Amino acid sequence: MQLQPQQQADVRVSVNSADTREALAIVDSVVMRHRFQRTDDYPGQDEHGFIRRYSLSMAPDRPLIVCYVEPTSTGLEIRFGEFGVWSLSTEAKNAADDVGAALVKEYGENRVR
Repeated sequence: MQLQPQQQADVRVSVNSADTREALAIVDSVVMRHRFQRTDDYPGQDEHGFIRRYSLSMAPDRPLIVCYVEPTSTGLEIRFGEFGVWSLSTEAKNAADDVGAALVKEYGENRVR
C-alpha cells in the first residue's frame, strides 16, 4: 500500500504519521474480525522491522497463520503466510482479500497493490 506520492519515494514512511496510523487501524480491525491476535512482543521484532504481527491458530494439527506489516519507502507491505505449507488456506486468503478491499475502499485502487 502506498502512503506517499512517488516523488517522495526516497523518504521512508513515518510509522507515526496520520496516514500510517489510519492504515494500521484498518488492518487491525479487519484481521481481528478474522480472529487473528495481535502480538506486540515477539522474537526478532526489531531486526525484521515489522510494525505489526498477527497470528491465527486454527487447530493443533493445522499450521499457524501469520500476518506481518512492514513499513517500506513508499508505504506499508502487508504479508500473510502459513508455517509448514506451500499455499494459503481459505482463512488466510479471506483475511488478505478483506484487508485489501478495506484499504482500496479507503485509499483507492491506485494506492493499493
